Amino acid sequence: MAQTSSHVDSEDTVEYWLFPNISEDGDQLQELEAFRTRCFTFIQDQSQNYIWHEDSINLKVVTKRTAGDNPPHLYGKTRYGCNVEDEWFIVHLFRSFSVTENDVVIRT
Repeated sequence: MAQTSSHVDSEDTVEYWLFPNISEDGDQLQELEAFRTRCFTFIQDQSQNYIWHEDSINLKVVTKRTAGDNPPHLYGKTRYGCNVEDEWFIVHLFRSFSVTENDVVIRT
């Protein structure tokens, strides 16, 4: 697999960015944390019987102060080792999540 980002440490890693539509005037950190909780709840419900080969999904909050040109968002990366099924499962989970949370842009 070719690297698609300078952030990727190795070829067996998938990165993901979730950009929810949050207010610019409100408490962005609180909104991102609430969104992160909804995302993790969905992922845990959908993957409770799934056995991850290396790492499971992780998400960290990136605020406008640390995001550079990007708006506030969630970021994560997962090592999947030799099991590309984990990579495809992550894409499936985020796509399914985007159906329930239709006001979000997700990049993998």
